[in-house]
Amino acid sequence: GKLSRCGTCAVLSRSAVAFSGVFSVGLSIGGCYGLNGFFGVPLTPVTSVLPFILIGIGVDDMFVLAGALDRAPRHLALEDRIAYMMKTAGTSIFLTSLTDCVAFALGTTTSFPALKYFCIYASIGIILDFWFQISFFVACLVWDEQRVMAKERDCFCCVMCCAKPDGCCKCCFVDDEKADLCCYKEGGHLRGFVANYYAPAIKNIAFKVVVIIIFVGFFVFGVIVTPLLSENFSLRFFVPSDNPLITTFDIADNEFNNKNGISVDIMMDHRKPNNEAYLHSDLTRAEVPKIQEKFLNFEWTIKDTMLSPLKKIGRA
Repeated sequence: GKLSRCGTCAVLSRSAVAFSGVFSVGLSIGGCYGLNGFFGVPLTPVTSVLPFILIGIGVDDMFVLAGALDRAPRHLALEDRIAYMMKTAGTSIFLTSLTDCVAFALGTTTSFPALKYFCIYASIGIILDFWFQISFFVACLVWDEQRVMAKERDCFCCVMCCAKPDGCCKCCFVDDEKADLCCYKEGGHLRGFVANYYAPAIKNIAFKVVVIIIFVGFFVFGVIVTPLLSENFSLRFFVPSDNPLITTFDIADNEFNNKNGISVDIMMDHRKPNNEAYLHSDLTRAEVPKIQEKFLNFEWTIKDTMLSPLKKIGRA
């Protein structure tokens, strides 16, 4: 078969479509940041990971659409093949985008401002990503299918040239599309691997037993280690490592670190008449030991951690 200069199938290669799909994700990222900035949604350090999430979702939608187009019957007209693609894959990416958007929208109800703003950005970004996939990327797919039907090679040098036998880019024209299917496999190599190797293997009894044992092992392991999990929340999680606030956190940890538990302070009202609650009064000296004793008898109180203000005060 004929090979293109890069050693791939010259006609059915979709490198340009791949770049257009990534570009459509970039459009959704730019639109997301632009819209939220216009409406005054604060930009936090947590939001910096949003582009990676949108790229993952967008590229997944791109592969789903392109795969559905490849599965469309070749004898149909281009419009009918695009309709088949949108009927099968369009509904799939719509449902996944809808569930992702709803999940992040529910996250906006959190009381943490940084997480709330991130969820707002993510919700809008997923909506824009879906919109650009079904508009911009689908248009690029139509353009690329027209190139395939015209038997033009997938090369960027022919974007503005006439790829015909007697044209300026005649080297990019293929007389017979089948002769150029050097590495093409009907349905794709991954689907062929699943159909020819994985599906027969999973029907085997021994393979099924191994799969069940592995998943049961993972489940048991999860149940065992779940009680060992501990809650750990720190404002450091929301601040970059080079931020000046890290120095403040270090000082707070060194000077006010409490590794033995949660400290509890008892506030006393000094506004009572006749200074009845003042530390020098007999009433206070009688009541503070009672409060201290109640805390010492509390089952979660750590021993030898109580500090009484009466120890540092003598009678005037």
